[in-house]
Amino acid sequence: MREFCKRLELLKKYLQAALGEAYVIGMDGNVLCLDRTWRGISGYEREVLLGKNFLTESSLLRAMELFHTCFGGKSTGPGEVTLFGKDGSHVAVEINIIEAQQEGKQVMLALVRDTTMKEKAELTLRETYERLRKISDNLPDSLVYQIVSDEKGQGCRFTYISAGVEQIRGVTVEQALNDATLLYEQIVDEDRHLVKENEAAALKNMSIFNVEVRIRRPSGEIRWVNLIATPQRLSEYQVQWDGVEIDITDRKKNEVSLKQSIERVRKALSAITNVIVATVEARDPFTAGHQRRTADLARSIAIETGLTSDQIEGIHMAGIIHDIGKISIPAEILSKPGRLTEAEFDLVKMHVDTGYNILKRVDFSQPVARIVYEHHERMDGSGYPRRLKGEEMIIESRILAVADVVEAMASHRPYRPALGVNAALGEIEKNREVLYDADVVDACLRLFREKGYQLPDV
Repeated sequence: MREFCKRLELLKKYLQAALGEAYVIGMDGNVLCLDRTWRGISGYEREVLLGKNFLTESSLLRAMELFHTCFGGKSTGPGEVTLFGKDGSHVAVEINIIEAQQEGKQVMLALVRDTTMKEKAELTLRETYERLRKISDNLPDSLVYQIVSDEKGQGCRFTYISAGVEQIRGVTVEQALNDATLLYEQIVDEDRHLVKENEAAALKNMSIFNVEVRIRRPSGEIRWVNLIATPQRLSEYQVQWDGVEIDITDRKKNEVSLKQSIERVRKALSAITNVIVATVEARDPFTAGHQRRTADLARSIAIETGLTSDQIEGIHMAGIIHDIGKISIPAEILSKPGRLTEAEFDLVKMHVDTGYNILKRVDFSQPVARIVYEHHERMDGSGYPRRLKGEEMIIESRILAVADVVEAMASHRPYRPALGVNAALGEIEKNREVLYDADVVDACLRLFREKGYQLPDV
C-alpha cells in the first residue's frame, strides 16, 4: 500500500503539471476510482465512469492495446488514442499506464491528458509553416534560408532554403541543402572578407547582419545580392541564422548608370560654366581670373569652417560665376581707370540682380543663385542690393563675401594697383563682426597666416 501511495503521489504531481486526469483501474478493466484532479475530459459524470470497464466500454476510450500491453506485465505509454465523449465528440488524448499494488492486488494507474489543443496548435503551426514556405518560395528575386552551425562550431548546414536559390544562385535546393559551403564559395573572393567581418560583428552584438556582395553563378555570370540575417545562439557552439538574400543586380546597374549620367551632367555644367566665365572675362579683361581665385579661396574657407561637401561644391560653383551679371555693364565702365561716378557705381551694383535673374532659372542642387545675389551684403546691413543683416544671409554668402573682398584687394584693378594680401587681411580683421562674419574671418586668417594658403595663379 505504501508503494502504491508513493506511485500515486508521483502520478498526481505529474498529472497536476500536465493538467490531465487519473484513473485507478483493476486488472479486469473496471474503473476503481478517479483522482480528485479528474476534470471530466470525456464529458461523463464521475458516478457514470466508476465501475465502467475500459476493456469492454470502447465507447469511452479506445485504449485496448495499451491495456493489453500492461496486462502482459509491462508498463506502457505515452500512447495517443481517441476518446469518445458523451456527446459523441472525438477528443485526442495521450495516455500513460503503469502497474501498481492496491491492498495487495495488482492494479493499473492511467493518466489521461487532453491533447486536442496540442493537435490543433500543431496543425495550425504546420499550416502556417506551409503558407510561409509558399510565400518564401514565390518571393521575387529573393531566397529565404535558415542555417545552423554544428555542435562543435566546426561547420554548418542549411535547415531550410527556399526555391529562390535556383533563380538567384543557379543551383537547386537539394544542392544547397547537401553542401552548405556551396553558396559561400559562390561569393567572389574580393567580397568574402565583408561577409566574415559582418558576421563577426553580428555575433558579437547579436545584431542584424546586412551586407551587399557579388556572387558568381555556375554559368560565370556575376550578380549582386544583399544578405540580411539575424543570429540566435542555441548553445555554446551552435548558432542559428535566419536570413533572406535579395538579388539587387538591377539596382546596382541603375546606380552605375545614374552615376554616369550625373558625371556627364557635371562635365556639361562645368563646360558651360567655363564658357560663362570666359564671356565675363572677355568683357572685363582687367579682372581676368578674379572669379576663379575667389572661388578657390571661398572653397578653402568653407572646408576650414566644416561645411558639408554639398555646401562646399555650391560655394565653389557660385564663386566661379559670381560676377556673371557684369555682362550687362558697359565695358567702358568696367575698364574705367578713374573713380566711378555715383551713377556709374549704381549701375555696377546692379550686376548682382542681373546675375541672380540669370541663375535662378537654373536648377542647381545648391542655392547658387542666392549666394551670387547676397555676396555684396554686409553683416551690419550696409551692403547691397537688399541691405541684409547678419544671419539673414546664408553662410555660403557670408563666405563668398569675405573671399571676394580679399581677392579684390590683393589683386590689380584698373583704378588702382594691387594692395596686397596683408592689406586685404587687415581689412577683414578690422571689420570682423561689423562687415564680415567673425567665424568666416577667423577661418580665412588661419588659412593665410597658419596654413600657408596662397591665392592661385590663374
